[in-house]
Amino acid sequence: MAWHLHGTDSLYHRLFSHPQMVVDLLLAFLEPQLLVQLDLSELRRYNTKFTSRAGQRRRSDVVWEIPTHQGGSVFIVLILEFPSRVEEWMALRFETYACLLYQQLVKERKL
Repeated sequence: MAWHLHGTDSLYHRLFSHPQMVVDLLLAFLEPQLLVQLDLSELRRYNTKFTSRAGQRRRSDVVWEIPTHQGGSVFIVLILEFPSRVEEWMALRFETYACLLYQQLVKERKL
């Protein structure tokens, strides 16, 4: 039986747009020594609509900001992709999302 995954990306985007889903994911996969440093009760969605220096609008996947108990923040980028075929440049696209986030954080003086 073949499963048709069209629209799966948007379904997962909606699921991981809910704070409790992200908290549950982190609780299941992060090491306890990392979890105790995070204030998961203050988890908040981060703006992922970026503008390049050339004015090009780009949008990343789901990004969450999690305050730490030490006063900083950790940013979690959930890249949710279910391509129907092998995408040769997917790794480059992932790096682009991460770099766009870093540029935005520098612009906002959060780094």
